[in-house]
Order: sequence, then C-alpha cells, then structure tokens
Amino acid sequence: MTVVVFSIGNPGPSNRHSVGHQALAQLSSHAKQLTKHKLYSSVVDSDGTVFARSGSYMNESQRAFDAMIKDNRINLAHDAIFVVFDDFELALGKVRLAEFKKNESHNGVKCIHHWLQQQGLDHNVYKLGIGIGPKPQNASKDTMAAWVLSDFKPEEKLRLKEEVWPKLHQALEAIGDGESINCQAITKQIN
Repeated sequence: MTVVVFSIGNPGPSNRHSVGHQALAQLSSHAKQLTKHKLYSSVVDSDGTVFARSGSYMNESQRAFDAMIKDNRINLAHDAIFVVFDDFELALGKVRLAEFKKNESHNGVKCIHHWLQQQGLDHNVYKLGIGIGPKPQNASKDTMAAWVLSDFKPEEKLRLKEEVWPKLHQALEAIGDGESINCQAITKQIN
C-alpha cells in the first residue's frame, strides 16, 4: 500500500489558505526537492510515501489531484491518500484527521470529493485539516475570502512551527503504512 500526502492551496504567497502547502513542505523536508509537473509537484521519500503539492487554485484542486493520481499510478481502491488543507472550522494549533463527508464546506476539499465520487470511490482518502481559526464572527463571503487569503501574524507562524508541525509528523507516524486508520484516535492522540 502506498501512502500519498497531497496538499491543496493557492499558488503564490504563503497565507492561511495555503497552509496545506506549508505543512507538506514540513512533512517532506527530509526528502529530495519536489519535482515539478504540469499541474503539481511531487517527491517520493525513501519509504515510498508520495508527497505532492497541487499547483492549481483551490477551486480547481481536482485537476492536479487527477494528474497526480494518474502519473503516480495510485490505486484509489487500495492506497491511502491524505489531503492536507486549511481548516477554518478548527482552532489554530489543532490538527484533525477525518474521512470525507457528504456536504463539504471547503471548496478545495469539495472539488476533490466530487472527483472521487465521479470515480465511484471515496474510501482510503482522508482529510488532514490544519486549524487556521477561529474564523471571523458573522463574516460575509468577501470578509471570509479576505481573511483566508491574509498572512499569518508572527505569533501565529510561531504556533505553526512549535505546535502544528510536530503534530503533523506525529500524525504521519500514527498513519504508518496506511493499513488501519482510526481518524478519531489519531486526532485525539496528536492534539
């Protein structure tokens, strides 16, 4: 079984909406530099884990995901895939591993989930949400968009470094070979 860690976010500046890419950089820091492909970048580490970064905008994440799956010959019925994203419903400092649900609110996750459903598959694919909240109270669509596209404050960047990145490494260790994944237990263990 292959374990795939796939980050989604917008290309360009590292802001809240692209924290998934920042997380992938931390998780794959021990591996070689990512190789650029047309729609994504990827690297395979020494134990066979595939780390891939979407090169498309959040709302088009399924295009990069599709290309990565096909190029790496990922078996969706057998391999374990983890989509790393910014979770505005989760407080900064928290990490959550979960299965996909019917009504996803995050557009990038929604795109990938829809793509998976079109393939007739949605098992062995999990979400690894990185808390960027709390989100602004009663935020309009424009206010919310501006907030997720804003940069982290220096103290928030420090929390990512000191709290979140170690939790992500713990999550990856707990996932192991991807054979038996208990999302709730792993989330509880790392938080």
